Amino acid sequence: MDEVYACLRKGYADDSSVFSQAATSLIEMLRNATDLDDAGLFDYVLHTSWPELLRGLESERRAGREIDPLRMACESREVVRWGEQQVACGRAPLAELLAACFRTMAFGCLDDRFARTLCSRTPQELQEPSDTGDERVQDGACLVRVADGDDPCILGVWCVDADRPFSIGRFSSCDAIEADPVVSRLHCRVFMLDDTWFLEDGGSTHGTRVLRDAGGGPACVFDSGEGDGPRTFPLEFGDRIVLAGRSTYWFCARDAHVLTIG
Repeated sequence: MDEVYACLRKGYADDSSVFSQAATSLIEMLRNATDLDDAGLFDYVLHTSWPELLRGLESERRAGREIDPLRMACESREVVRWGEQQVACGRAPLAELLAACFRTMAFGCLDDRFARTLCSRTPQELQEPSDTGDERVQDGACLVRVADGDDPCILGVWCVDADRPFSIGRFSSCDAIEADPVVSRLHCRVFMLDDTWFLEDGGSTHGTRVLRDAGGGPACVFDSGEGDGPRTFPLEFGDRIVLAGRSTYWFCARDAHVLTIG
């Protein structure tokens, strides 16, 4: 199997559309071989094939394959959540789901390049007008973990729902788990109150900052470490949340078809 995975990874490195092409070919085969329509096929892949794939990966992990079990558990939950969101919206994006299966089979996880094919707008494109119009989730947002640099690399995408706070920190119970020791165990939370999104610092040791682009580049509009000031701050889409000066999250509007890859 190692040779098969190596071949899949090389194919993806040579052509990032290889999994999408494979998904398209498989869809045609399934349509000809079964009586299921695309909605039925989507349901089968989401609730049968995807769990079977993950069970296989878990067996391979126990046999020695290098797979991050925490990331795999998070992605397995979020892919199902994304899929059920599609069904609720009357969609069945079978090609995207199958491509996710191929990508996970080859790498044991999803990556930022694949996430960019599923998110209608990346954080860098947030301020640009959309040609197709927005399909935003009214009671939802996104947190996008990025590596610092001139061309930030996406490290994870999480959905944030208005009906419950989203926590970030080193605790295993946090929604987004940080490994950096300078990040506090329960560093901060993001939540909605009276139709406004807020950031709440959890009494972190090294503080939480919010950077906002006011036209001349990002400027700090909130710093929990400044004296005895407030620990809570209202957020706007496009803000950057910086934990302990080390970990950066973009706070973004959530499109109806976004897939999280935390």
